[in-house]
Amino acid sequence: MRFDAVFFSPHLDDAVLSCGGLITKLIKKGKKVLVVTVFSSGREVKVSSRTKWWIGRCGFKDVVKLFMERRIEDRKVAASLGFAVKHLGFIDASFRVSKEMGVLVYKGFKDVFGQSKIKEIDLKKKIENKLLSLLDGNLRKKVKFYFPLALGNHVDHLILREIGMDLSGSYGILFWEDYPYSLYLSAQKQLQDLSEKFVLKEVEDVMDFVEIKREMIRHYKSQVKSLFRRKRMYLSARETFYEYKKDKGNDKDKRVFFITDEIDVGGAKIANDYLLRELTKLKLDFRIYEQVSPNFKYGFVGTKRLFWSILNFVVYLKIWVKRSDVILTTSPNLVFAIWLMRFLGLMEKIPKLFYYCHSDRSFFSKSIKGEKSGLRFVYHRFYLIFYKWLELKSVFLINRIIVPGQSYKDRLLEKYGGKINKDWIYVVPHGIDKRNFYPVSEKEKWSLRKKLKIGVRTKIIVYCGRIDPFKGIDKLIKSLQYIDLKFRVKLIILTFEPDKVVRRYFDYLVNLSGMYKKNNLRQVLFIYPKNKKEIADWYRLADCVVLPSEMESFSMVALEAVSCGSVFVGTETGIMKDLLLRIESDLLLKRTDFKYISGKIDYVLNLSERNREGIIKKGLTVIDDYSWKKTAMDLERCI
Repeated sequence: MRFDAVFFSPHLDDAVLSCGGLITKLIKKGKKVLVVTVFSSGREVKVSSRTKWWIGRCGFKDVVKLFMERRIEDRKVAASLGFAVKHLGFIDASFRVSKEMGVLVYKGFKDVFGQSKIKEIDLKKKIENKLLSLLDGNLRKKVKFYFPLALGNHVDHLILREIGMDLSGSYGILFWEDYPYSLYLSAQKQLQDLSEKFVLKEVEDVMDFVEIKREMIRHYKSQVKSLFRRKRMYLSARETFYEYKKDKGNDKDKRVFFITDEIDVGGAKIANDYLLRELTKLKLDFRIYEQVSPNFKYGFVGTKRLFWSILNFVVYLKIWVKRSDVILTTSPNLVFAIWLMRFLGLMEKIPKLFYYCHSDRSFFSKSIKGEKSGLRFVYHRFYLIFYKWLELKSVFLINRIIVPGQSYKDRLLEKYGGKINKDWIYVVPHGIDKRNFYPVSEKEKWSLRKKLKIGVRTKIIVYCGRIDPFKGIDKLIKSLQYIDLKFRVKLIILTFEPDKVVRRYFDYLVNLSGMYKKNNLRQVLFIYPKNKKEIADWYRLADCVVLPSEMESFSMVALEAVSCGSVFVGTETGIMKDLLLRIESDLLLKRTDFKYISGKIDYVLNLSERNREGIIKKGLTVIDDYSWKKTAMDLERCI
């Protein structure tokens, strides 16, 4: 169903208490309304005496049963009036327990209502991700979103207000006066304090709907006693809404350069394109520039490419630095160039530098497999030592490091220890293009098989990516010999023509071709897809998508495969670890030897239909948290 108005309610009665008149008015006009309640659950914990009193006042002793009854009441109210409800199931503030300490986050009502700043940042982030997945769902173009203004300073209301403020630049968002807190004298002072950030936008006349609203509130029987002690319900004939006023004073002239590098290929280049597109769609208070260094087209590899790239950036930086306040870059070589210019005294002003880290192998995206002996071995060892030295010198120039997953952050902190402050590192997950990568029905899958002339009994294993030694394709091909013989297996390698300047890609492709011909592995098929639709079709057909990479950057294949309803197997590199730990940890490749890979493929092919469906369903639920729009908005806030 597509909705015209969405109300984000902290608790199971807040939207009706504060906006019941407007909700009724919209429904009478034929509009579709959704009320999303965020904190709709409680848990059995040792609580304060005031909270115990409140539970008793509601007519219950068991908090779990109380919230169950409140959810039932909410559904009854929604059914009687004709709006939709969704309960997200987050725990109410009075019952939240700290994971680290194992004690209540808020020890009593004074703590719950006495907050001016949010201290549960991780919780806010989790809720925001969930709400964004809803915002990107089935909504009409001119949909309005309503959030609480947090009069009364209840911490759950504050969390939603902060989220609403964060999203207000990209969506049509209004904030309501929280009833019954708006009746208190303290609310007038709070409104005065908030007037610098919030401006009066709409005053809805709901005189004709006051009695309907009153009846709706009475349906929340468990709450009426605690809310209205003398059974008096003072309801206004007006409902007031505010708009968040962003402070544009400091940002309107801010110039941000988004600088990529032609070293970024494959998933990294695609991700950069998606990200830039979404950044330009946002109602930003600053400008985005894209600059691509031309170092790659000259055919330099290894050290030559590194030095040429740095030299190229040194030339352009003189121009960029004069014109920019912030540089957001995916290129480590740009960071090296800034350090070099500073070392040589060629740069006085250094803009704020934010590095979007692609790789989790090291701080910067660089790792080279050297020869085992001879001069080339010495050459490669020297190159790696030099790169590491340059890396350590440059890291302190960066104001913020942006990584796509928690595992990236953990590995960076482990690698650099005390040299990097954990507060420098921000986790901003990648997005996924859900317009091209989405699941289809079983009937459509069988139609695809028929179209591509693939037998019903044939098991399809798919690899997608560049032809690169780090991708582990050779081990995947070797693993086919050890897969259970009862399966008729076909390995589909979806790849693109390797760049002509990277000679090792060609050598590697020749070695692969020789290997599978030598072993008579006819079940290996190389396919060069023409477009995203063709890639998505192979994902949907696959019984298993495997990526045995030793090093990954954006790991787009993992997100695309899961989004198409495939069972994905991957290593602990890139964002694959974060993703698979949320879906099914048994799908992680902890080693990359071919016998271990074949064991994981056997595990997937032997899954029962029920378990397979469960993994796919969980994967699709997890993938809802990933969108390029959300990624762009997170980056905007970082900047």
